[in-house]
Amino acid sequence: EDMATFLDWPQSGHPGFDLSTAFPKPGKLKPIERMFDGRYTNWTAGRVNTMPTTDGSMPVKMTRRGKQEWGSTNPDKPNQWAIAETGLGGSTGGKARGCEDKTDACPMGTSASTVTFLEADFQPALESAVNGLSTTTARNPAHTLPDFISARVTGVMADNHYFGPHRTVPGPKGASDDLGQRGFAGVDSIYWLKGGKILASEDSYAPGGFNMGILYDVNSRKGVPIVGAIGRDGINIGKMNSVAMAPFGSYSSPTNQEMTGFYDAGAALSAPVPYTPQEIYEAYDAKHIIVNNQMKGSSGPMNEGFYYSSQTHMVILPDIDFTKPSPLYAPYDPKTLDESHFISAYGKYRRKLLFQNTDIENMYDDWHLGHLDLNTTH
Repeated sequence: EDMATFLDWPQSGHPGFDLSTAFPKPGKLKPIERMFDGRYTNWTAGRVNTMPTTDGSMPVKMTRRGKQEWGSTNPDKPNQWAIAETGLGGSTGGKARGCEDKTDACPMGTSASTVTFLEADFQPALESAVNGLSTTTARNPAHTLPDFISARVTGVMADNHYFGPHRTVPGPKGASDDLGQRGFAGVDSIYWLKGGKILASEDSYAPGGFNMGILYDVNSRKGVPIVGAIGRDGINIGKMNSVAMAPFGSYSSPTNQEMTGFYDAGAALSAPVPYTPQEIYEAYDAKHIIVNNQMKGSSGPMNEGFYYSSQTHMVILPDIDFTKPSPLYAPYDPKTLDESHFISAYGKYRRKLLFQNTDIENMYDDWHLGHLDLNTTH
């Protein structure tokens, strides 16, 4: 079955969609009919996603699009997880259900995407296999796998919002002329925090000039933009504002940067050593977050020959009560879009080179003998 059709998406990504009318969607996790044989060139996403399972049934999959980038488990309930449906808007089902025509359900077009939330009954399935009630064998015939694991999709992210600045225009990717770039572009990294919230970031499309990262509450289906990385497109004079996370000294031109990876640093900052897994879990605070800014192109360190580089940032998440109204929520109606939160600071972080004549010789300029110059007296 087609993934977008199964998920009722993009309609289910609308903030007014009643999830209780369509979710949870029951299903099963099943082993595919073949075992990995070590030939990576033959085990592409297109092939694996279209293989039948051991009982001959076919999996739910994106049709003619194979792009799911990140997944993350719920720390409060580890049998729940989320999947980044990165390329869903460009799949056959996504196009047919409104993304190709850029309807109100999918104004961003084929760049649109969402996050799915799932859970599975792992424990009874594994107990069944251990107790000899399964007929599916692993590579070693003495070992059995569950014939299936009962599972369900519990919902999708309400992705149909304006998650960043300068998005009411169609942009270079050609979103809706009337609604602009409303949606979440190619969701890349996701991270499930304690307390029923996730962090999610956009891939390289950079609608409005930025790839945004958001804090999203699963129950209320509301999201708040919290970080952003500079993209190639969009309004150049607006690049340097409170959204952009330009690594210090590296920004010289707009490139498609993105956030690729979040991590809760609460445990690293406070957990005792030695520690137990329970102590690590309890030390997570869903507040002090490490986020990686992946840099591409020709700016900063890439001038030295690297195509990809990165810089790690620490973000302290705002305290938001998602049960109450807030002006920080990403809006659905373009008339309520308040871009004053994205305060412009053009030039504040722009790369500046300072040349100064000095008679002091650089003691770190001669490394032909390794680091011995650090021991010299000049």
